[in-house]
Amino acid sequence: MASAHSLDESTNTLYENKAAGPRTGAMEKAEISNDGQADLEKAEEAGQGVPKSQLSTTSKILLFIGLVLAVFLGSLDGTIVSTCLPVIASTFNAFDSITWVAVSYLLTFNALQPLYGKFSDIFGHTMLFAICSFLIGSAGCGAATSSLMLIIFRAMAGMGGAGLFGLVFIIIADIFPLEERPRYQAIIGSSFGFSSVFGPLLGGAFYINLPIGAITILAVVLFLNLPYDRSSLIEKLKRVDFAGTLVLIAAVICILLPITWGGETYAWSSPIEISLFIVAVILLGLFVIVEWKFAREPIMPLRLFKNRSIVAVFITQFFVGMAFFGYIFYLPIFFQVVRGATPTLAGLQLLPMMLGLVIIGNIAGGFMQTIQKRLPPTFAAHVLYIYVGNAFFVLGAGLTSTLDENTSSGITVVYLLLIGIGLGLTLQMNVYAAQSAAEIQDMAVATSMASFFQSIGGSIGIAIFGALEQNALITHLSQIPSSILPPSQMLEVIESSTAIYNILTPDARVAVIHAYVQALHIIFLAAIPFAGAGFIAALFISRKRKQTEGEGEIVAHAAAI
Repeated sequence: MASAHSLDESTNTLYENKAAGPRTGAMEKAEISNDGQADLEKAEEAGQGVPKSQLSTTSKILLFIGLVLAVFLGSLDGTIVSTCLPVIASTFNAFDSITWVAVSYLLTFNALQPLYGKFSDIFGHTMLFAICSFLIGSAGCGAATSSLMLIIFRAMAGMGGAGLFGLVFIIIADIFPLEERPRYQAIIGSSFGFSSVFGPLLGGAFYINLPIGAITILAVVLFLNLPYDRSSLIEKLKRVDFAGTLVLIAAVICILLPITWGGETYAWSSPIEISLFIVAVILLGLFVIVEWKFAREPIMPLRLFKNRSIVAVFITQFFVGMAFFGYIFYLPIFFQVVRGATPTLAGLQLLPMMLGLVIIGNIAGGFMQTIQKRLPPTFAAHVLYIYVGNAFFVLGAGLTSTLDENTSSGITVVYLLLIGIGLGLTLQMNVYAAQSAAEIQDMAVATSMASFFQSIGGSIGIAIFGALEQNALITHLSQIPSSILPPSQMLEVIESSTAIYNILTPDARVAVIHAYVQALHIIFLAAIPFAGAGFIAALFISRKRKQTEGEGEIVAHAAAI
């Protein structure tokens, strides 16, 4: 059996050579052959791949706990200000700029997320940079003395949060063999699900991130001990695709800004909205040219888009993200309006969906190998999960579209459970499918891109649902006689659903609730084709089981973090 020392020398030599620039798979294999391939083969034959030699079981578990907390924090900050925006606006007397407190985080989060995969390949332990940026941003938010200061530090937190998601999945790919990843990715999904519920309950408690983040930093520093590129900083900087990075960030911002402003700050047909979308299209075209013709090491290799399974995963993630984030955002509004729930209780009523996601996700991950043994040898179990999960998601979406003011709480729980079961079976398995389909050198990028398409899909979905809801609500409220709902009260109801239970007469309340239900019905109907499109895209994910699922696959990729 090869010693851990000889394995470290072999893999570190490999990464020193890697700094010379991008190579083909054949060239990489040749270099491995010249730099200790015999030791690596012996280790693999003995079932002792590099990750096991470097990390004990205890170290893996402690590191994994830190990674779970990292994802919890990154997701938590996306919703932590949702219930306290009015208080923040009043405190800083900044009602005209308050939406930027939420938008600034999402803007940097979405713009930088696709970059972390490639940067981790080049610079190594970018997880530490991500969590430190996130915590500095959180501390700054807690200490903010003005709305501008709060917005700036929220953007910094988003810059770090962008790395937490993709990098966690990359690290899991590096320390666990392919066949073990589903159970751990399911736990990561559980962390994401719970944080989506608990974020609104914490209402701007930014300092809570600091002690939790400190645990992640400790875990990363003590236990994340993997081979890395030992080349100089200058050599690493030469590998960075600066042109592609700047163009991609600009393109994502030009997509997200009009989506955020549309229908509220500016009309969708306004010149600034149209201009930004046009610029975004031009920049995306320029980005393709830069990656294709000029980038030494593209941050988004175009060869990924020649892989049918990876493209199918990206499309599935995009459409599932559109529907999923729409439910997270608009189901609480339904509960506030129809059930008279407070924002906190409305968030808690999402628990059936999140429990379905968490429980089924963990059961599916734990029993994946058992299911695999009962399938034909060439049929991958994770693809079966994706098919079944998307089917449940479409079914849950269809049933949720029937919700109205007369739907019982028990029926609502069943519908949300179906959605949660579908998400539990498909969300993390999509990431697993991307990792399984990607070549070793592309695994980090494929992982971060899968997370990116889900989050960008969610942002676009929320914008589309918001436009639909606003237009439908105004239409249905305007049909209520002014003798029941005076124009002044209608404006208050449009601005805040809490006015329904504070200022309206019983007759007006019934009419307004029905108008809200009709408007939300449009949103829930719109979610069905999004869920259906995700299901159709999933059918193009290759069902063929990857035959080389041992730990040896990780050797050539271990420097990704």
